[in-house]
Amino acid sequence: MKKALAVLLLALLPFSFAIADSASSLFTTQVKATVDYTLTLTPSFGSVSAITPGATSTSIGTIAITSNLNGWTLVIKSANGGKMIREGGIQEYPYRLTLGSEATNYNLATDLTVTKTGAQPATTLEVILNYATAASLNLPAGVYVDTLTFTLSTL
Repeated sequence: MKKALAVLLLALLPFSFAIADSASSLFTTQVKATVDYTLTLTPSFGSVSAITPGATSTSIGTIAITSNLNGWTLVIKSANGGKMIREGGIQEYPYRLTLGSEATNYNLATDLTVTKTGAQPATTLEVILNYATAASLNLPAGVYVDTLTFTLSTL
């Protein structure tokens, strides 16, 4: 009888484990991160950039663009349509703009627009002004001024 009871217990033993294995508890959690956006335009030049009237081009510096967004648009606008105007006068000193590999000798009579789609690496672009010498244009003495506005925005 003891042997029969032992065999019966051994036979039921796997079922007791099966019952214990089928009991479970389930818990889930959602992992979430909010990444703030970055969209910066950093010039290496100040609010006044002087050119050399005896030369035919001047690098006024660079602009650095950093973004973790899915694309951006840079617009460069000239207040005088790509011409420096003599203070106190009407004489024009025309120039064109080169922006790294994005634009070469661009006529700012219309705004320069550079659009990048998708994820973009940080970019640094040199800003060069191209122009004729003041002497070749027979410009009168004076200070010639234009204002460039750089606007960086999301798509």
